[in-house]
Amino acid sequence: MTIEGWVLSISMSDAKVFGPYTPNRTMLGICCNTAADLWQAVNAVKAGQLALDDLPYCRGFHPLCDWCDANATCPKFRPMRVDGMPVDLGPAHSADLDHLEGLKERKLAIEGDIAAIEGRIRTAFQRIAAVSDSMARDWITAGRHRFRVASMPGRQTIDQAALQEELQALTGDPQTATDILDRARKTGQPHERLFISPINKKGENHGILQRSRSVPVRQRAGTA
Repeated sequence: MTIEGWVLSISMSDAKVFGPYTPNRTMLGICCNTAADLWQAVNAVKAGQLALDDLPYCRGFHPLCDWCDANATCPKFRPMRVDGMPVDLGPAHSADLDHLEGLKERKLAIEGDIAAIEGRIRTAFQRIAAVSDSMARDWITAGRHRFRVASMPGRQTIDQAALQEELQALTGDPQTATDILDRARKTGQPHERLFISPINKKGENHGILQRSRSVPVRQRAGTA
C-alpha cells in the first residue's frame, strides 16, 4: 500500500490541505540530524561547554518565529543601526504596520467569504445541471447576472525528480543529468519583498535557560 502524509492548515476563516507527501529518506535524515543537533546543544549549554551566544539558530524564514515568546531578543532579528544606535521609527510607521496587519486580516476574511459564496453557487449550478435538458453546461440566469461552471484543465508542472531520473537513464551519468537540469533552469529577476514580524517579549523573564536577556535554543542555520 502507498503511505501518504498530508498537512492540514486551519485558520479562523479557512482550511487548506497540502500534500500528498510520500516517505522521503533524505528529509527524514535531515529531521533526525536536526533533532540530534538540538539535543547536543542543550546538553552542551547545561554542561557549560557552550555559551548561549554561540547557539545556532535559524537564519532564514521559519513559520514559528512570529509565535516565539522570546523573539524580542533573538539574534536572527538583528536591528539596523545608525551611529551605533538601533533604529526605532516610532508611532507613525508603527500605525502603518498595525493598519497593514489589519488589512491583511480583513483580506483573509474577505477571501473566505468569497470562497463560501462561490461554493454555494457552484453547488446550485451542479444541482440544476444534473436535471438539465441539455448535456452542455449552459448559462443560468439569476437577477442581473448569469453564471455557469466550466471544467478547466489542471496546471501543468514538471516533476524535476522524475525528469532527472529520465535524463540519468538516457545519459547513463547522474552528473550529466544534473548539469542538463542546471542549464535548463531559469531564474527570474530579483525583486524586493517586505517582511513583517511581531515583537514578543513574554519569554524574556522566564524559561529553562535564563540570564539578563533570554535567548532560546534554536534550529541549525538553513533548516526549517
